Amino acid sequence: LQTLRVNSAGTDLEYAGFVSTDISARVYNNANISIPNAAHTVITFNTEVFDTDTIHSLVSNTGRLTATTAGKYIITGMVVWASHATGNRVLTLRLNGVTDIGKVQQQTVAEAGYDTIQNVTILFSLAAADYVELQGFQSSGAALNVVQTNDYGISFSMVKVLG
Repeated sequence: LQTLRVNSAGTDLEYAGFVSTDISARVYNNANISIPNAAHTVITFNTEVFDTDTIHSLVSNTGRLTATTAGKYIITGMVVWASHATGNRVLTLRLNGVTDIGKVQQQTVAEAGYDTIQNVTILFSLAAADYVELQGFQSSGAALNVVQTNDYGISFSMVKVLG
């Protein structure tokens, strides 16, 4: 018979001598962010829903989620683009400011009057101190907002997979 224990805070699990700690963060921006035309732009985050391992800073490099613990992470970003019928929308996960590790693209938004919602998710192995940024790109011909919609319109999260 094996025993599974959870600490009083609900953050640590112990099973047969194996201890696992919740390592995760979820952040969002509580205001619209203007994305310039034809420029890859790091999206910043000013509100933390939770951060269990100092993954995000509200003071410096606010567009980054940094792995302080090495391991495999599920990383997810989401934006809601303001309604506009012209151009492409791209949402990219970029590792250490250099390497694209996830991307979603929608070409030629079909219809004005409807927001474009994009999500990008990947399972990726990170070393301690690796960071990931969420970047937006659009080609509408002018600056275009990613839109704050409660706490999910401009959001970014990562969680370490057990093991």
